[in-house]
Amino acid sequence: MLSVIPPTALLYLSMAMKYGAFDAPKKDGSFGYGPYNWRDQPVEAGIYVDAAMRHIMAYFDGTELDPESGKPHLAHALGCISILVDAIENKTVLDDRPKVRSGVAQRLMLQETLP
Repeated sequence: MLSVIPPTALLYLSMAMKYGAFDAPKKDGSFGYGPYNWRDQPVEAGIYVDAAMRHIMAYFDGTELDPESGKPHLAHALGCISILVDAIENKTVLDDRPKVRSGVAQRLMLQETLP
């Protein structure tokens, strides 16, 4: 049911994806990484997790807009997570998470956040 997705979320996502595809400054002086760059080559999970967390933390700390793009931090967080999900489902993600996956973080979150 795609109709249950908030239109604002899709619009935020499109802002971030358009910025990355066409407007993001690159080290060589050019702009944009291409509209489907995450499909053209594998992506590292850690890079997108780190970036999503930075944008969420900046938003939560009171900053609405990313200073480089001028787009909402939450738009960029949605973009990061979307690319990561797409890479996982298409089996193009480079899974650089720790090899030992104990689930401790989830256990602690559940333990500490229950009423």
